[in-house]
Amino acid sequence: MATVLEPDQYNRPFAPIGYSDGLPDGNGGLAPIPEQQAAIARMRALRAEGLSLRAIRDRLATEGVRVSHVAVRNALRTVTPLDAQIIDCLRAAASGPRG
Repeated sequence: MATVLEPDQYNRPFAPIGYSDGLPDGNGGLAPIPEQQAAIARMRALRAEGLSLRAIRDRLATEGVRVSHVAVRNALRTVTPLDAQIIDCLRAAASGPRG
């Protein structure tokens, strides 16, 4: 079965590609989606080799990942795990006690 890089049905608009908004235990935050994270890592590696967005799309298609060149562009712009931790900290600070 091919992997499709689409936000899962539970994502809210602000969850970046490769992440689900909220952990399964209800603690909130950004939870990585392992299959999408692996595909994004592959995209970054191919981009580092100098491949164009369409060439990356074509290479991934041969590896069983269906994705458009626009989705490749968006995925390459997505946050890293460290960025996700920073976003979570900022959200926690913003929702904390105000005084």
